Formats: sequence, structure tokens, C-alpha cells
Amino acid sequence: MGTHLNFHIGTGGYFVLDTELKPLDSVFVSRIVVENFDFEFLEPFLLAYLELEDLEGFMTMDMTARGGWAKESDIQIHGFLEVSQVQMIDKFGDEPVGLDRLHLGLDSFDLYSVEFDLGDLTVEGFLGLYEVFPDEGSGVTDSYTRITLPLINEEGPDTLKSGEAVNYNNPFSIAAAYVEHFAQTYNDADYKLNHFEVSKSSFIYNDYTFRDAFRYEVTDLAMNAEGIDSHD
Repeated sequence: MGTHLNFHIGTGGYFVLDTELKPLDSVFVSRIVVENFDFEFLEPFLLAYLELEDLEGFMTMDMTARGGWAKESDIQIHGFLEVSQVQMIDKFGDEPVGLDRLHLGLDSFDLYSVEFDLGDLTVEGFLGLYEVFPDEGSGVTDSYTRITLPLINEEGPDTLKSGEAVNYNNPFSIAAAYVEHFAQTYNDADYKLNHFEVSKSSFIYNDYTFRDAFRYEVTDLAMNAEGIDSHD
């Protein structure tokens, strides 16, 4: 059995999903292609957690998943994911996070054997801003705490054994629950990263709790490594 689905979304982005099922063999092959998905679509969901003024960015990816339902977690994934032109502006007009481009290549991501060959990971033009402020209530607050909204407990039933409520109307809540569940069941994974590179990046730390503000800035940050793996 085969299915083909393609569509545009109003905020920006083109999706293609092709799936082939072989019921007699209990296997499937599914490919998803995303072109220029605009992060504007995510703003309403993210605003349930953070007080933001603006969120910008685009995502493109081409992923193929193969596996079966006869064995638990029998899924192998390969392809690539690219994020670009990311800018997050908080309610105070500051930019805690910015990113020109991130590229992640998956040569092989095997959930059944817990073997992860990530291929390459490149980060270009990352900007990080972290600031500490005096706060009358708690004494000290920071860039992220002061824009984080309190979580709602009555979000819905939990079927992921995470111990926390999962809001199935919010993809961020669902993703967080799956990551937590995976982390709790994580064993000794076999991982490999062929190429890792960070370039044209910077990080700023400001502390306003002192009489004279303390400022620490790292610019032109660059790192690279080859052949990172769990055996060496």
C-alpha cells in the first residue's frame, strides 16, 4: 500500500510525505520532505511557554524512515535537517538566541540497535545572550526565567510514563515528553559524528546584580572536530 501527500501551509512551507507499507512483511518506508517551513507557524504554541515578541526562522529537511512494527523501536532514519535565519526576540526587545544556519546530516539513526551515525553537524553564525538581573521577589532572575510562563498542570492524560502531564494540543509538550521518555530508557548508545564545526559565532554574558555591570563577550567563536565516536 502506498500513499502520497503534498501541501502548502499559509504561514509558509511546502510538505511532501510518501509512505509505502508492506503488511505481510510488517515493514514500512516513509519519506518526508519539507521546504522553507516558516517558524511563524510555531509562535502560538511556543507562546504558551515563553513571552516573546517575535520568532523567525526557516527549516528544510529530507528524511527517510524505514522499519517495522513487529519489533519495538525498529526504525532507521537517514537524511538531513537544515535550519536558517533564526531570530528569537523576547518581550523586552532582547535577542537571546540567533542563528544564521545549522545543518545536521544523518547517515544512519537506528533506534532498534541504538546506533547513531550523525554524519556532520555544522553551526554558522550562532548568537547567544544570557543576562542576570536583580529581582525583588527571588533576589536574582535571568534572561530565560523572566520570560518563562508557569506550566499548567491540567494539560491532559499522560501515556508516555513520564510522570508529567502531556498537552496533546501542543507539539512542544509532546516532543518534550518523548525526549524525557527516551532519556529515561537510554542505554549505552553507539554514536559517531564524522564532522563537527562551529563558525562565526558569539556569546554574551551580562550580570547586572553588581554595582558596576559585569560584561563578558566571546566573539568570532570557531570550533571543529573530525571523527567523534563513542569508542574513541
